[in-house]
Amino acid sequence: MGTAEQIVHVSEFTNEPFIDFTKAENRARMQEALKKVKREFGREYPMWAEREEGNHHGKKRTSTILRHPMEIIGVFQNATAELARQAIEDANKYFDTWKKVSPQERAKCLFRAAHIVRELQI
Repeated sequence: MGTAEQIVHVSEFTNEPFIDFTKAENRARMQEALKKVKREFGREYPMWAEREEGNHHGKKRTSTILRHPMEIIGVFQNATAELARQAIEDANKYFDTWKKVSPQERAKCLFRAAHIVRELQI
């Protein structure tokens, strides 16, 4: 027995509106967002490989602010060529599943992601 196909209604494309920074409330929200980002500085980010979180081999890369090289944005794990190859193989394996997902479901995923990004904006 077949199921009814879900229809995703898409409005005509429009760019996101500009934020008016002449308004005090928009400037305040931006300042708060920048403070939140700055609180994340220095954090170490794990690498996901083979569906596991970790640093996998101990080599790391530090990202800094060019004008203030002592200020660390974050510490990231370096991947070996083998881990990169494995990630590509994993992505290819998952594609066999993803390609069977209907265009409507794929669109829903993208619209959900867009909604999340909009919610995170100032």
